[in-house]
Amino acid sequence: KIDIDMKNQKVTIKGKVDVKKLYETIKKKSGKRTELISPQLKKDDDKKKEEKKEEKKKEPQDVTVVLKIKMHCGACAKEVKKALQKIDGVYDIKVDLAGEKVTVKGKDINPEKIRDKVTQKTGKHAEIVPPKKDINPEK
Repeated sequence: KIDIDMKNQKVTIKGKVDVKKLYETIKKKSGKRTELISPQLKKDDDKKKEEKKEEKKKEPQDVTVVLKIKMHCGACAKEVKKALQKIDGVYDIKVDLAGEKVTVKGKDINPEKIRDKVTQKTGKHAEIVPPKKDINPEK
């Protein structure tokens, strides 16, 4: 049985349901603040929330991404740089027009997302250049 109280903005559901699944679905679909009054979710959910908070509290890491992008003129380089400047977390961009490489530095940036954003915004194919490894192993 489902009762909807529009005045108090409450939905009451009586019967056998998966509370956690229903709560998550309503929260996701409505996009609004959702509160589960009864029954309370188990302690496992609280632990997961605490773990997520701890992950967020971790200090952001500096990430350097090198992309190979086909650029034939200064306008191309400017377009790529402009697209990269709009990405959150990016704080330094160096464009090497002759080598067709762009070095991007930022806090907690995802190389794949950076590549995808550049391709989406500029229409230019971008490849992630893997970091160089030492040829001479330490002795």
